[in-house]
Amino acid sequence: MDTQCSLGKRLDIARSSYINPRTSQVDAVVGQGDSTLHPSHFIALNLHGQIEIIDLPAGDASHAKIYLGPHLYGPDAALVPVTLQFVESQHPHQPDMVVRFQGQHMVFRFSRVRFQQ
Repeated sequence: MDTQCSLGKRLDIARSSYINPRTSQVDAVVGQGDSTLHPSHFIALNLHGQIEIIDLPAGDASHAKIYLGPHLYGPDAALVPVTLQFVESQHPHQPDMVVRFQGQHMVFRFSRVRFQQ
């Protein structure tokens, strides 16, 4: 019985430590001083229902940018996964960033030095 209780407690700790906030990450070359050797790193997360994207240009955290997506509502809003996809745009070497969540998507377009809605 003690073993089961201990195991249950560890699972609760792991669930709260590693599953939330819902997070995904991807590397991409988007035209902000990055390259295939040093791609930009993007982290998408759902933090208590607020979608946020952290952009590390060329993998450099000292130049990090944060983009806010929509705020999700409802009882399970904090559990909604969020993913990123980069798709070709009208500008060569500057793909659009597509944020996907709840069967919906939001597009951010790259403009000079940052993404914009």
